Amino acid sequence: MKVSSIYSWRGKIEDEQEFLCFFKTTTIKSRQLKEEIRKVHPYEVPEIVELEMKSASSDYLSWMVDATLSSP
Repeated sequence: MKVSSIYSWRGKIEDEQEFLCFFKTTTIKSRQLKEEIRKVHPYEVPEIVELEMKSASSDYLSWMVDATLSSP
């Protein structure tokens, strides 16, 4: 999703078009995902926010665990 992002960087106000991305994974794979984002992201300080899924359906959570455990 394309978004407009206004932020302060090194004493200057920036106004940029960026893409907002959501990645779904398990707690076990979360660290690996964050490391990969840092490695490939062009920003020096990429925005990485982790949301806990406390109210997701058990069927969905089971699917996500199966899907992430079968991936590299």
